[in-house]
Amino acid sequence: DNHSIFRFVAGRDDMLLHKNAYIESDGIDTQWLQVLKECGVDTPESRKNKKAKKDAARSKKDVDTITALGKESTAHTKKLLKNKKEVYIETDVQEKDKYGRTLGYVYLDKDKKEMLNEMIIADGYGAVMTVPPNVKYEKKFLKSQKKARKKKKGLWDKY
Repeated sequence: DNHSIFRFVAGRDDMLLHKNAYIESDGIDTQWLQVLKECGVDTPESRKNKKAKKDAARSKKDVDTITALGKESTAHTKKLLKNKKEVYIETDVQEKDKYGRTLGYVYLDKDKKEMLNEMIIADGYGAVMTVPPNVKYEKKFLKSQKKARKKKKGLWDKY
């Protein structure tokens, strides 16, 4: 089983993942959002930056709207993570991106039944973004996104 245990500690956005004493595989030491970002999920930016401007141009929305959606997405993710002391990271083909950030799927339980990446998509607070060769759950994510869009869940009600 290719996963590690992390414990939440206060930090940037109050959500940094750090290794605890129970690490089960090689060292994954990264900000939790970056773990998600390159492994199947794209969420709107919550701060004005280059990507927020790019997303605004692509979606024909203004940057303030994009960052407001990003803040909503962040709040939803924090809600999903509330009271979680540990999460489990499963890596795909590539363990790191070109910037050295860990790539992976985040599970809220040791039995790997609650995948945060998929929950964000299924609840409508993120869109599918897979980067080959890390496409292990692409079909599952696309199916969840299709349902969320059809039901206008989360941000799809506003997009």
